[in-house]
Amino acid sequence: MNPDQFWRKATDYYDIYHGKYRRAVLTDEELRETVADFIEDMMALMGEWYNSQENNDKEKE
Repeated sequence: MNPDQFWRKATDYYDIYHGKYRRAVLTDEELRETVADFIEDMMALMGEWYNSQENNDKEKE
């Protein structure tokens, strides 16, 4: 995954969750779930990025 792909995905996740937050009337529980889902998606993206960089490093060896 190159940096542009990473930032596009990160921006997409942000837009999705921030849009939901801004446009919907959420209960406190729904708000917590939305934030938790956002964090979960960002952690998965971080894992993707880390693994792709690790694979790139191995290919260079």
